[in-house]
Amino acid sequence: MVSFFERKGAYVRFESRAVDNRTDLFELIIRDADGSERREVFKDSEMLLRRQIELERGLEHDGWQGPFGRVF
Repeated sequence: MVSFFERKGAYVRFESRAVDNRTDLFELIIRDADGSERREVFKDSEMLLRRQIELERGLEHDGWQGPFGRVF
């Protein structure tokens, strides 16, 4: 799944997915507004979801609008 947050024409992007089509390892790819990218790896989808919610709440607190997204 890919989701975006927007603020004043800048975007932060999250992409969550299984690593190499595995069912026991997940990653969250975060692309910041400056173009930098980081990856976080999780052992289950629940941990991934909790982290994504934590990041989303932080962005919302800082004035970002979203999430906007779609499922592939």
